[in-house]
Amino acid sequence: MAIENSIKPKGLSQAGMMQIGSGLASLGQGFASLASASAQARQFKIQRTFDDLAISNQKLKAQQQAIFLREKFFKDISSSRASFAGRGVALGSGIAARFATEAERVLQEDLKANELNSRAIQGTLEIRKSQAKLSQETARNLGFMRASKGLSKGAASLLTGFKTIKT
Repeated sequence: MAIENSIKPKGLSQAGMMQIGSGLASLGQGFASLASASAQARQFKIQRTFDDLAISNQKLKAQQQAIFLREKFFKDISSSRASFAGRGVALGSGIAARFATEAERVLQEDLKANELNSRAIQGTLEIRKSQAKLSQETARNLGFMRASKGLSKGAASLLTGFKTIKT
């Protein structure tokens, strides 16, 4: 009988220690899930920042293209005026007037196409930015859900382990 009593508390203590070890491992897993979710959420936040930069860059590209198109238009008109003047063609009538009108129409179409293209690209980037925000929030929420499972399991195992050691 004396031998059984001396073995039994030792067995309970060992089981309690194993329970505590399991609890600590579960807690560690829970905190690792939190850290992982936080890192993933930060990555999505960084993606949103890059999308903001890309949107600004696209706006700048559109403005630069518009400036280029206008400069080209004015160079073409100036060159044409010089050519027509050299041939003795009046600038406000006939072929010179039609050329200027057509060149201006083409410029307006090019500017409009440039603006529409830029808006389409910016819209795509805005959608991607919104998706990154949603993914960021989802990653954070899933991290909390995954971590809560490990943390609660770990806490329960620790309590059980401590209770087992006490008895």
